[in-house]
Amino acid sequence: MADNNQVQLKIFDKKYIKSIEGYTEILLKKDGIYYTIMVNRTRAGVVGYIPAKTYGRGFVQIVIEPKFRGKGILKIAEDMLAKKHELDRLYATIKKTNTRSIKAHLKAGFKKFSKRKLDLLRKEDLLKKEDIRLVKEYK
Repeated sequence: MADNNQVQLKIFDKKYIKSIEGYTEILLKKDGIYYTIMVNRTRAGVVGYIPAKTYGRGFVQIVIEPKFRGKGILKIAEDMLAKKHELDRLYATIKKTNTRSIKAHLKAGFKKFSKRKLDLLRKEDLLKKEDIRLVKEYK
């Protein structure tokens, strides 16, 4: 398992992200803020967020290199991101079929939205039928 001393957030490397298996799950946005995750000076993935309309909140995006998955890096990187940008809430939108990511986010302290809330988001066209949304509060 990784610890906070091994993980760092460094300047985003746009070329590097394309080499990561599963990178197409991240939809890079112009207003997004992204970092390359380093573990013991080795690139291990990318983490970032898209600011939400409400200050202090954002939609997290993360992809981890396969050899670094399952080591707690997701939690450490997302928590570092939230602290660095003074976010009090992170949202994760994940495809229902991406059970590994859902499990990793739940393990990292995210909570599922209620079925009622998910249905409302879908009705308002704010969430696709094939996606779920999770949230983690920091304050």
